[in-house]
Amino acid sequence: MAELKKIKSSTLIESIVAMVIITISFSSAFLILSAVSGKNNPQLRFKALIEAQRALDNCKNSGNLQNQDWQLEGLKIEKVIKPFHEFQGLRQIEISVYNNSGKPLIHRTELISVPE
Repeated sequence: MAELKKIKSSTLIESIVAMVIITISFSSAFLILSAVSGKNNPQLRFKALIEAQRALDNCKNSGNLQNQDWQLEGLKIEKVIKPFHEFQGLRQIEISVYNNSGKPLIHRTELISVPE
């Protein structure tokens, strides 16, 4: 009678552990690569958000209702003021912030009341 060869069960567990380690390694490498590439740079988006809010506050406090474009530390900020539909006393302020390559980072819109 032929003898059955015994196969250690540890080889199956070793294979599963190796696949998990490889999967974790590739996942972490992908996350690091996407963060470094700057495509979704959270620091740049946060900086853009702060500058957009600063531009809105400055516009409301100073009463400067002129369209403007300016550069600031690698960001292009664009302010557009236009009347809000048929309401005479309202203006719509749109602040758009772009990175160096022209990709939009933040777009904020707010209504303000202006004296007639």
